[in-house]
Amino acid sequence: MTQEIFRAAAVFTNSIVNLDLRKSVQSAVIEGIGERPNSERWMVSISECDERPVYLIAIEGPNQFTWKQEFFGPGEQDPDFIREVVSTAVRSR
Repeated sequence: MTQEIFRAAAVFTNSIVNLDLRKSVQSAVIEGIGERPNSERWMVSISECDERPVYLIAIEGPNQFTWKQEFFGPGEQDPDFIREVVSTAVRSR
């Protein structure tokens, strides 16, 4: 029996104020997690800090996987950079 593969990530909060950035960062995180077996569930939280230019991304996955990272400033907040960092973190679990 083959497992169905699909995008198993759900973003339950995203507080980035700029709508275009909100969408692109959210897509980058979901793409970084990638396609997963039907049995896996991934929950994502993306927060923009009010006091400083930081995005905090938190991910919970199967087998008690938890990961959090701050992305500070324009270089780190680039969606391509975020996608790569998330992908590396998820692959190393």
